[in-house]
Amino acid sequence: MSVSDGFGGGRCGRSPLVLITSWAWNDLLFSLLYLKHKSMQTLTLAMQGFIGTRGDTRWGPMMAMSVLMALPMMALSYYGQRCFTEGFTLSGVKG
Repeated sequence: MSVSDGFGGGRCGRSPLVLITSWAWNDLLFSLLYLKHKSMQTLTLAMQGFIGTRGDTRWGPMMAMSVLMALPMMALSYYGQRCFTEGFTLSGVKG
């Protein structure tokens, strides 16, 4: 069983990948500025389609899509939590 500090190799060496993936997954500004075609939209940008121009928001579909968007990140954070905890305990950071 290999152990790592979260930034090297080994089983938990992908901890920064979990952070970077979650930042990119939730990024609205990049997709809003650079993606102009509807076929290239990210899920975060597609969520804006549920908000009307006069405040007539379709809450049901919007909440359903937000739950479906959150499931992959919840699974990824569940996997990454063990690696982060292991990295903090091995690095000697005292809190």
